[in-house]
Amino acid sequence: LANYAVNDLNLNVFRFNIGGGENPNCTEGDHIRKDGGLMPGYRDPQNNNEGWGTYNLTYDARQIKVMNKIAALRAPKGDIITEMISYSPPWWMTHGECSAGNVSGTSENLKTEFVDDFADYLASVTKKLHTTYPSWNITYTVPFNEPTSGYWFKGGNQEGSAIYPATQAQVLWRLWQRKTALDIPFIKLSGADNSRVTSSLSNVTTLKDNNLSEYNGLAKLTTHSYGGSWEDKRDLATFAKENGNKPIWQTETGPLGWTLPAGGFWWQRHYDMAYRLIEDMRNLKATVWCDWQLMSRSDGWGMLHQTNWNENNPYQTPILNKTRGFYCRKNVTNFIKVGYKIIDTSDGNTLAAVSPDNNEVVFVVVN
Repeated sequence: LANYAVNDLNLNVFRFNIGGGENPNCTEGDHIRKDGGLMPGYRDPQNNNEGWGTYNLTYDARQIKVMNKIAALRAPKGDIITEMISYSPPWWMTHGECSAGNVSGTSENLKTEFVDDFADYLASVTKKLHTTYPSWNITYTVPFNEPTSGYWFKGGNQEGSAIYPATQAQVLWRLWQRKTALDIPFIKLSGADNSRVTSSLSNVTTLKDNNLSEYNGLAKLTTHSYGGSWEDKRDLATFAKENGNKPIWQTETGPLGWTLPAGGFWWQRHYDMAYRLIEDMRNLKATVWCDWQLMSRSDGWGMLHQTNWNENNPYQTPILNKTRGFYCRKNVTNFIKVGYKIIDTSDGNTLAAVSPDNNEVVFVVVN
């Protein structure tokens, strides 16, 4: 998998999940999805031998092993960027006492008394990972994922937590302080990773209007592009330029609720994603563009389809099939490379870039 990502697809930006863990006593029982959703946290609150400031990296051995392999493969090019991302605070810091969300998806989940602890958790784990694995080049931390979407509720099948701009500002401020205290000021902060471009614009506008210092502390703006017209993307790009000239990353996307058009074929969703990629680069002006996942149990989401996925046997050796989406991405990433500069084109189905030495111009066309 690491080889497909690094050498075949030529990817250099990776996002690492600082998990919230799962409450072993959650009344909903075994509810987190098995295809990568059950992420361990870095502290076991049941273990009295571990203090509040103690975080154990061995709990997350699998994800760390994958990231180490990725970093080793990318090392010859020297351009890897790793971003830490939190999808939920540790479950015991939440109102729902569940890393999937509160009882109501629209109700804020982080308890006020744990704002400091949450910031310490993210900063401390980041510090330990950076110190232990410098080859990852940990560069950014994003403390929230789709925090205003209303999707995340107790008993759901993946991590998520509602955290609104006023509380986001508190976390960002404490996180800034903890970074300084832990001597990792070079690791930058980002936000707010909302599911739709319009939600991201609303979120960062509220943050800027009410908590300017915390907004100014963001090194870049991040958004997902599950929803948003080209005009919405243009508006967020304009906001970012006019309010601190901040770069934008598109940090998660996929076909989501894609439906088969009349007389169409299922593979067309991959071409819809290709159009979205170009639109995100042209109109959103994203300097980084990320997929949600490399491997999936379906043909639609992952670049690689695990054709033998079995919910009851999740650890069997996977049988993988490269999807059309794999080749759609490869036709961009193998030609528009790290360091190339996107330049204007007059046609909305094209993307053009010039190499750093100005000796090569590349065009990608979705036909």
